[in-house]
Amino acid sequence: SSSDEWIELRNTTDVSVDISGWQITRAATGGTTLTIPSEKSIPANGYFLISNFGETSVSSILNIAPDWVTTSVALSNTCGQIDLKSALGTIVDSVGCSETDKYFFPSNSATKHSLERNIVVADGLVASSWHESVGFANLDASATPNNLATPKFVNDITEPSNSTALVNDGVGADIDWSASKTEISVNWSGFVDLESSVTDYMVGLGTTPTTADIVDFSLVGNIKTTQLTFVGTENTKYYALVRPVNGVGIVGTTKASDGFTVETLNPATPTGLAVSDVPSDNGGSLKANWSASTSLDEITYQLNYRLKGVVGWTVSAVGSALEKTVIGLENNPASYEFTIEAIDYNSQHSIVSSIVTGQAVDNLVPIIDESKVVVNQNKPGTSDTVAGLAGASNDPEVVVAILSIAPDDPSFDPDEDIIGAVLANADGSFPAIGLDDNKYSQVWLILIDKADNVSLPKRLTNDIVGPTAPVQNKAVAKCESETCRVNLDWSAGSTDTTSYKVTYTVDGVDHQTFEVSTNSMALDLTTGKSYLFRVVGYDQFGNPSQFSNIFSIALTKGVKTTVLLTNGQPVTTTEAISGAIEVKSVPVKQVKTAPTQFVPTVKAAEPVVETPAPPTEPTPPLVADTTQSNNDWVRILVVVVLLLIIAGSFYALSRSVQETPEEVFDREKDDSKDDPTSQSNSRRRRHRNHRK
Repeated sequence: SSSDEWIELRNTTDVSVDISGWQITRAATGGTTLTIPSEKSIPANGYFLISNFGETSVSSILNIAPDWVTTSVALSNTCGQIDLKSALGTIVDSVGCSETDKYFFPSNSATKHSLERNIVVADGLVASSWHESVGFANLDASATPNNLATPKFVNDITEPSNSTALVNDGVGADIDWSASKTEISVNWSGFVDLESSVTDYMVGLGTTPTTADIVDFSLVGNIKTTQLTFVGTENTKYYALVRPVNGVGIVGTTKASDGFTVETLNPATPTGLAVSDVPSDNGGSLKANWSASTSLDEITYQLNYRLKGVVGWTVSAVGSALEKTVIGLENNPASYEFTIEAIDYNSQHSIVSSIVTGQAVDNLVPIIDESKVVVNQNKPGTSDTVAGLAGASNDPEVVVAILSIAPDDPSFDPDEDIIGAVLANADGSFPAIGLDDNKYSQVWLILIDKADNVSLPKRLTNDIVGPTAPVQNKAVAKCESETCRVNLDWSAGSTDTTSYKVTYTVDGVDHQTFEVSTNSMALDLTTGKSYLFRVVGYDQFGNPSQFSNIFSIALTKGVKTTVLLTNGQPVTTTEAISGAIEVKSVPVKQVKTAPTQFVPTVKAAEPVVETPAPPTEPTPPLVADTTQSNNDWVRILVVVVLLLIIAGSFYALSRSVQETPEEVFDREKDDSKDDPTSQSNSRRRRHRNHRK
């Protein structure tokens, strides 16, 4: 019907909206306003369809029930702005016109396309916010193909994407060959439509990736796999083609598989089979090689062989290689028969080739099991040896030889470079062969069987080199008594160092300690002598290193001496030991009646950190200490004591020469009797002489 008109409203929010009393201007008969009745709402992200006819009306092509049916919908053929207003009269949205009297896109013609708002909502007054429907949804089937609209459905105008799509020939993983000329399975994935989703697929088959010239496109539904029936040709390549269809019926771009080739015939037989003996191998073996099958499909090969005269065949899957070496054959000599056949992708076998014969020559060389060869690396002073445990040789009837250089060395001389040789035992073991004492760092072991087949040489290492010399880092000598405790610390020169010995030299004689595995040692040594300390490292086989760097220490009672390796040089510091006793005596001039005086003992003080004082003339310390650890108060105390002693001595001397009162009385009495001058002087001289 020409009156079959409808208006669709879409709710773009996540909540339901009550539209009771809302109005649409210029949407009713005569260009009047259309008012929505009460108790009408639009569900969240839903639609509200207003139509003149219901879905069952013969006058309507709708195939979905409207939300409000009214005979008042009448959109003028002459365009004018249409507004959607809320019950309060607020304009919610609008439709504009391209010109004064024309809508944006649709025209009055035999083909009817709805005017649809874009999915992304923008200004409804501009043409870029609208599009002419290209989809078909919720309409009667009879409405196509002349009518396009999507009432109560998404306004999708884009085709599905195939940018991530993948089409496979076959039931599962993609195949490149097919043994059927009549049917092929196809599966696909990765087609996407973000607006209306992919709801259907069209599948076809062609001889190119773009044209369905073998099986035309047909809808298969919303599935991901199907089977196509066709009439194929041998050795012809075909492509499966898939097109996605979205919810509004828009068909996407074709995506093709990488193709498959029809191949139903058995593969062609390989040609040129040849068999040859493998020289100087480790067992009886023959090598077979052949030319490839001329078939174009996927081919692998199967090699068949047997001892001549035996009925059954031994089968060996080769893969795609064109040669195969068979080992473990008899070599009496013995003859073997070989054939080759091709197998295609479909496990179809070619005709077996003709039999080719080869002979395994007795050229088996002895085999050395290196894990059962023992190198006894004895400490210096005892000869090193090489011996074999049971199974060291796979052939008991061999000569075991030890060489000083590799047998393939151009300078090898059997008269000079064979260190020793023995016969192997029945169990493949062999007795020890001497290597001299720490003479060879490496040797070569070979086996020679009765047929003069020589095994591959095995290089054996024999460690005769000592580790890198250790490095002395620190030495502390603390001499509190006649015996001094010396602590030495060092680090390994290399990772192969396992033990150490310390050598110290005193009075020109070397002394060596016991062996330790640690990196430090404490020694109790006699004070009053100078010592030189060195360290030697040893590896697990007892090979010694060179001497370490040398620390020289003079052991002095009451002194702690420290040697530190600094920038590659030993730096020595000393300090007085707290608690050590040092007695000093000071000579005093002897006078009459003055007793002998002794300086009291002085205890060395602990080091004290003080603020530096202005430079003064140094006072000799009571105890030699290059670190100046003696404190000034000790020196002051000693000086004061000495001064007191000296003062006491002078006081006693002065008392010895002073006249007593009795002497004064006698002198005055004599002076009164004799000549004052001569007698007094004479008596005084006598008195003084007497005192002296």
